[in-house]
Amino acid sequence: MSRDVYDIIDFREVEHSLIYQCAPVLSGLKMSNLLILDREIVAAALMIIRSVGLSFYVLYRNEKKITFIVFHEDELRRVLREKRNVSFLKKRGYPSGPLQRVMMEAASRYRACMDGKAGFPDELGLFLGYPFEDVIGYIEQNGRNFLLNGYWKVYSDPEAAAERFESYDVITEKMMREVISGKSILRVIRDNRIDVDKKMHSYAG
Repeated sequence: MSRDVYDIIDFREVEHSLIYQCAPVLSGLKMSNLLILDREIVAAALMIIRSVGLSFYVLYRNEKKITFIVFHEDELRRVLREKRNVSFLKKRGYPSGPLQRVMMEAASRYRACMDGKAGFPDELGLFLGYPFEDVIGYIEQNGRNFLLNGYWKVYSDPEAAAERFESYDVITEKMMREVISGKSILRVIRDNRIDVDKKMHSYAG
């Protein structure tokens, strides 16, 4: 990217967009999230995402915006390798094999939805780190009869979900305050990053 382009980019807009949409992922509290960006700030945002060790995949694009899924790759691979998730996705028509192949199928279904050719691929909840029981509950109940509605609709263990939602709210507000105060987003991410490996082990245990 040329220096002229850097000069006209509002980096505050980049930072605010990343934190507002993805603070729980940037901090390591959440495995993944959707990120929708205006095309003119995509390059700067992806530079930050790459620099903090996160991965991304394009789900959809139009003339104004691009939709990504931003994720911790090792954690997403682990989730998609879980036996029940493999079986569930296979029943939903997903291919087996490398992560790239599975992501291509998810993106194809998301594009079909956004283009008005199909319904929303509810299984995407697995890719976004939603509990398996909540994904299944949403599908079986057609999005109704949920126990709690927050970052997703909850069908099991609402107390645990409420705690998780609160942690997402707290980290988002904290990181946004720090960026607004003048800290660079890279410093904010570094100062608020948890050990993702330890988090994965605690979930497994």
